[in-house]
Amino acid sequence: MSGVVINQLGIRPLPDEIHEALHTSIKQLFGRRRLVKSGDHVVIKPNLTWELEHETTARPVIFAVTKYFVDEGCHVVIGENVRASRETDKVIKALRIPELVKRLGVDFVDLGKDLVTVATPDSPVYKSIEISRVAMESDALINVPMMKTLPILTHVTTALKNMKGILPPRQKIQFHDMGLSEGIALISHVLRPKLTVMDATIPLDWSPEGTYFMRPMGLVLVSDDVLACDVVTASLMGFDPARIDHFQNAYRFGVGEIDLQKIRVSGGDIAKLKMQFAVPPSLEELLAELPNVQVVRAGVCSSCEVAAATALWTAREQLKCAGDVVLLLGRDAKPVSGKRNIVSGQCLNQYKDVGFWIPGCPPRSMGQALHDYTGRVEDVPVCL
Repeated sequence: MSGVVINQLGIRPLPDEIHEALHTSIKQLFGRRRLVKSGDHVVIKPNLTWELEHETTARPVIFAVTKYFVDEGCHVVIGENVRASRETDKVIKALRIPELVKRLGVDFVDLGKDLVTVATPDSPVYKSIEISRVAMESDALINVPMMKTLPILTHVTTALKNMKGILPPRQKIQFHDMGLSEGIALISHVLRPKLTVMDATIPLDWSPEGTYFMRPMGLVLVSDDVLACDVVTASLMGFDPARIDHFQNAYRFGVGEIDLQKIRVSGGDIAKLKMQFAVPPSLEELLAELPNVQVVRAGVCSSCEVAAATALWTAREQLKCAGDVVLLLGRDAKPVSGKRNIVSGQCLNQYKDVGFWIPGCPPRSMGQALHDYTGRVEDVPVCL
C-alpha cells in the first residue's frame, strides 16, 4: 500500500528538523527494507527552474535531503535542467547552488546534457523520449519538488511535473507541442523516483491579478509513491485529483495509486490541514468575457497558452476598451487582414512589423505588454 507521511514542521524549519523528519518518515514507509545502500549513486532532483528562491524548493529542504543520502554513504549529485527559456548555469548561480553543493561535498549536474533515448511503446503519443543518462543510470532518483499552482495547463505543478527537469529543453518543447499531460506522466513511467519529498513549507498560489503569492503551510510530505504524493498534495490544495489529467495518465501507466482512500496517510488530517488554492480561469472562459478579442491558435505550445491566458486575465479590463483585436498564438498562426494584430512569441517574429509584437519563448512579460498595447492602441498598424 502506498504511503504518504505529512510532517508538520512550520514554515521555516531548520535542516536538522527536516533531516530528523525524513529519517523517521523513511523508516515508517520502508520498515526493514533499505531505501539505499552505501556506494549507491543517488540523484537529488529539486525544483530549481527560476532565479527567485521563493519559487523553488527551499534550500533547507534540499540540504537536509542531500545530507541524508551523503550520511548513508551514497555518491550523491544534485541535478536539474531548467525550463527551455532559461539557462541552467545562470539560474543555478542565482540560487547559490554552487555554495550548497560545496558545503555538502557533492556535485551539481545539468540533467539536460548527457542523454539517452528510451523507447516508450506504452504511449500512443510518443514513440520515445530523451532523458538524462545520469538519472537513468542512478541507483535512486529522489524527487524533491515544491508545491505550486499552475494556470490553465495542469492546475498543480508538483511531484510528477517536477520530473520534467531530467529532460533536455527540446524534449520539453515537444511535450508542450504534442501533449503535456501525457508527457509528464510518461517520465515517471520510464523512471520512477524511489522517494518523493514535497516541500510544502511555503507553497505558491495563483492570484486573481495573474501573479503568484506565498501561502504558508509548514508541511513536508514524504512518500514512496510519486503519484500518491501528488494526490495527497492536490487534496491539501483543495483540488480534486480525479480532474487532473496528468494524474489520470500516470495511473494509466501504472506509476502509482490515485485513489486517496487506498493511500496510507499519516502525520496529519488532510481535511484539517487543507487550504483552498485558486483555480485559474481557462482561456475559453476569458475569451467569453472579451468578445472583442479574437485568438488565432495554430501550432501553439502549451507554454504560450499559459502566458496568453495569464496576460489576458491581468489586462482584461483595459482590453475591453481597446476595440477589436486579434491575438496570434503559435508558429503557424497568420495575421488577420483589416485588424490590429498582437503577435505573440519568438516563433512569429516574421510578423513583428505587421502588428504589436511581444518577443520571448514563451513571452513571460505578456501581461505588461498587453497593458502597453491598450495604452497606445492607435499607434498599432492595421494589417493590410
